[in-house]
Amino acid sequence: MRLRLCWFSLFLIPSLLFGVNKDIAELQRDLSQLTDEVRAMRSSSDQKFAAMTVLVQQILDASNSAKSALAVLDSRMNDKLEKQSVSVSQPVAVISAKVDQMSNDFGGMKDALNDVVSRIGKLDQKLVELNNTIRTIQAPPPAPTGPTAGATTPAVPQTLFTKWHFATKWAVSRTWR
Repeated sequence: MRLRLCWFSLFLIPSLLFGVNKDIAELQRDLSQLTDEVRAMRSSSDQKFAAMTVLVQQILDASNSAKSALAVLDSRMNDKLEKQSVSVSQPVAVISAKVDQMSNDFGGMKDALNDVVSRIGKLDQKLVELNNTIRTIQAPPPAPTGPTAGATTPAVPQTLFTKWHFATKWAVSRTWR
């Protein structure tokens, strides 16, 4: 306010003392117009700044409410995930234990199957040996070439079969022990 009074007195007092000069009056009028325009611009900028301040405050409020909503959502999601992990962890642990048990059972089955295969291989080998023995027994002995003193009588086929049958049973019973 003092500034205006100073400007006014600066331009008005000389014009009263020396008379009104046309140039000075024109300058005073231009100065008055510029002052009015500055006031209008200041008023307009004040209004715009006030509107911008309100908008920025609304944006900040919306940001804060979004932040709190996200915090609540995050908390709820973490709670639900924790509950779900608790409810899923027990069945998963049970399944894991069952899978481990099945793995051990399959390992035992593999060992037992390998043992059975080994025994079958031994039986097969004994059957081959027995077959070779039978072929040897069934092969006719070479014909004698001359008179022999104290010749023995050939074995009766029934006796040979009985001996073979007994040997087979004995071999089979030994492999299963």
